[in-house]
Amino acid sequence: MSDLPTHVSSTGVVFSNSRNTNEAPSYKSAPNSGKNSPTASIHDAEKAESTLEDEDKALAHYIVPALEKGVKTARLSQSRWIRFRVWYNPYRMNFTVAFTLNMIGILVACLHKFPYAEKHAPALALGNFVASVACRNEFFLRYLFWTVVKIFQKWTPLWMRIFWTGFLQHIGGIHSGCAASGIAWFIFTVVRAFQHHVQKHTPKVVLAWGIIGIVVTVITMIAAAPWIRKHHHNFFERHHRFAGWFSVICVWIFVSLSDSANPDGTFTPNGNKIVRTQEFWYAVFITVL
Repeated sequence: MSDLPTHVSSTGVVFSNSRNTNEAPSYKSAPNSGKNSPTASIHDAEKAESTLEDEDKALAHYIVPALEKGVKTARLSQSRWIRFRVWYNPYRMNFTVAFTLNMIGILVACLHKFPYAEKHAPALALGNFVASVACRNEFFLRYLFWTVVKIFQKWTPLWMRIFWTGFLQHIGGIHSGCAASGIAWFIFTVVRAFQHHVQKHTPKVVLAWGIIGIVVTVITMIAAAPWIRKHHHNFFERHHRFAGWFSVICVWIFVSLSDSANPDGTFTPNGNKIVRTQEFWYAVFITVL
């Protein structure tokens, strides 16, 4: 190996002044750097190295640090209001609206200020179940998305479009809120039936199926709790799905028995009478959805 004149940069990089003819031609240097100037080559290399060091320092700001076990974020602590707004998302807003309105209705009914609820409490329970099931029905959601997009797509301001987008993407809050409210109305219905079963001669079989329906629907709701969905998803899938279908069967039995009961405690199966009741059609919608 022949000795070639070399230059060593301050960073320890060795540059040769000679060019090997057997190697591929290198790129030409910039016009202002001088022709075959070793000083220019060393300067360009040192500049490139310093640029890489600056880039490494800049990229260091974007490197995700390794978090300790149990630590979810490396961000600085935010204010309580910001943390609350992140937690209280549109899903929880929809749940709050649906559940609060129904709880107000139940409170008014308990004070005997809601005559409709006194006569048609099962209809209110089933109506909430219909809304809950519809929010998880693919065809209903497709039609709802299409309708909202067509109506509010172009002429509405940005804040309104953001509102409707958040509502549609978190419509599960309506699902859970109406489901919990339907169970509350169902409990109200069975409690009222027990309170007046002597005066109204309510058959024991109606009361029994009311209790069975409450137990099954509560199991369905508990199986859908966030902690269970996260840590025991298979349990959630099995119980929430199949207990939900068993709840539909219990609803049909309860509706058929309660609508067929006579004031004297006997039963008169009458299809025309059952078809004319609100509870029957709510049960039909639940089954179809």
